Amino acid sequence: MALTFTTGMTLISAADAVTNWAAVRISGSGGAPAATLDTVTFKQGSGSISSRVSGANWDSGLFFDYYTANGNTTLNLTTAGNEVLSIWMLCTSPSAVLALQNGGAWIAVSSSADTGATVPTAYRRWYVSGADVYPGGWVLIQIDTRKTASVADVGSPNLAAVRRLGVGLKIVASPPTLRSDNLYVDAMWYGRPTYGVKGDGSTVATWGDFLTNSVTNANGLIQDLGGVYQIACGIRFGDAAQAATTTFADATGKQILFKRQTYYYGGVVDALNYADYYIVDAVGAASYKTSVTMGSVVGAGDGRRGVLGGALRNPDPANVTVTLDFRTGVANLAAAKLYGVDLVGVNGGVLLEDDAVGTLAALIGGTLVNCAELDLGATYFAELLAASFIGAATQALTVGSASELARSKFCNFINCNSAIKITTASLEYGSAGHQFSGNTYDIENSSGGAVTVTPSNLSNVSTHHETGGGSTMISYDVILTISANVTLSGAEIRIYDLNDTPAGSLGTELSGAESHDSSTYQFTGPAGNEIWVQIMKPGYEEFGQATALPAGGGPMTVILVPERNA
Repeated sequence: MALTFTTGMTLISAADAVTNWAAVRISGSGGAPAATLDTVTFKQGSGSISSRVSGANWDSGLFFDYYTANGNTTLNLTTAGNEVLSIWMLCTSPSAVLALQNGGAWIAVSSSADTGATVPTAYRRWYVSGADVYPGGWVLIQIDTRKTASVADVGSPNLAAVRRLGVGLKIVASPPTLRSDNLYVDAMWYGRPTYGVKGDGSTVATWGDFLTNSVTNANGLIQDLGGVYQIACGIRFGDAAQAATTTFADATGKQILFKRQTYYYGGVVDALNYADYYIVDAVGAASYKTSVTMGSVVGAGDGRRGVLGGALRNPDPANVTVTLDFRTGVANLAAAKLYGVDLVGVNGGVLLEDDAVGTLAALIGGTLVNCAELDLGATYFAELLAASFIGAATQALTVGSASELARSKFCNFINCNSAIKITTASLEYGSAGHQFSGNTYDIENSSGGAVTVTPSNLSNVSTHHETGGGSTMISYDVILTISANVTLSGAEIRIYDLNDTPAGSLGTELSGAESHDSSTYQFTGPAGNEIWVQIMKPGYEEFGQATALPAGGGPMTVILVPERNA
């Protein structure tokens, strides 16, 4: 047995035979172009279809007659899941074509009843490349046919009843002499690009397996850019109808880069509706679950760290939407582990969910840069440990209960709008070891009520903000270590909060203990407030001193002076 891969795309033509292909010159004068099978220059299968688009001001392309090839059946591109066209194209004379905005290279779909070299009378076109942007070599051009056409439709094309599909070039007014074919079109597909892997119960899938499958089938959805994998699709681990378990585990540190695909519509705009399919998720079957592990974990307990998880990178979050969703299919997952994974520009959401045992989902280590908020779960909360959040535009982490926040420890929140958003009032929230720096607010209280945040493990949470009313109190549990020049056995030690000073008193007593044999005391007190430390030990003068209470506590050295008459 072996791994099974799917792409979400359906082949329209492999372009391995010239049957049902024709060269169509929409405008321009001179000799008619021809469609030719080329078995030497191709990207997929055993051949490609080529044509010489060479005349001055020619607007010409290669069209495939889907209607005839499929027994007089049209293609409905308006059906949900059919919208995207992916086509291999090669232009060997980029200097001879117009710029992108003038339609140097285009995709067209036609619904009129025309065949052969006849110019269609009802068609729509999208400008996808040109002399100013063409990178050279074979390129996989993609367009979501729900996107507005680059220019006004010719006739009244019906995308629910497409008959022909084409790729073409527009030539400049004074082209160089072209003596050979300069337009090549290879395989074309329609669908919704989501690369999926289904397991066989024993084989462990890796990122390398995805690439190998893409290269073998030459679908262009995953390409190796010198060790970085560029993808133009979503990723799905497992299958809802699988008859064996699926296991994905990769600790090679692979960088996964989501591609931005563009076309021209009054300017350079996005050719894909990324939110519909730039999604990384996992599904499984009730009896055959799916397990996903990126990276590996080292260490033990709270000292664990994630390594070699690689990255999911969105290089243009202002235009491209990427989502990571390990929640929707969690009922049929055995594991969803992110160890040392960097998430960059994952702006469509980062959704996790644990199981009742609390061992299914975890995000340990790694950095989330310019991502949407991390949601640890709706019912059971994933473990979050030692991760860093940088530049969250809204909030880095949203929590609705103290138990949910208790699942997160020792994270860094840097330059976020709101680091942690709390949505439920009348609870006390911990903040175990979290560090905050440069955030607009460390805590956003949107509960509308009173919230108490009690940091521990040297957490430095400080700033807060209320939306919708309510109040927030940050109250530290700290350990103040007092070291004296003599044993403190038998001493009475009292600590007061000078920032809460009723008339005629030192303020609220925080220690509430006497006759200590230890020099370590733990008590609750707001960081940065002035405290008064008072020590009374028989045979020594009474000691009293004010000091600032540091966040997380700290050492304090005192000198007890013997009484003169003792």
